[in-house]
Amino acid sequence: MNAPSADDLIWTRGTTEAIKLVARSYARPRLQPCDEILVSEAEHHANLIPWLMVSEQTGSQVVKLPIGTNRLPGSGASHHPGA
Repeated sequence: MNAPSADDLIWTRGTTEAIKLVARSYARPRLQPCDEILVSEAEHHANLIPWLMVSEQTGSQVVKLPIGTNRLPGSGASHHPGA
């Protein structure tokens, strides 16, 4: 895993728990009301809900990026109106 030591690794029961951990313990203390959390409009519910909760707690905004014709989020479109 290329971590400097075993103390730098965090094990979780699964992806959903890991996403919640990142959203709550890493992102929440750093997010400000003017910040945006970018997610795909096709985001799985288990990934979307932790970010919606953190955005509500911090005043930040969840922005859903549209899926482009190449099936990649945000490709070929700006998420800022008028940009």
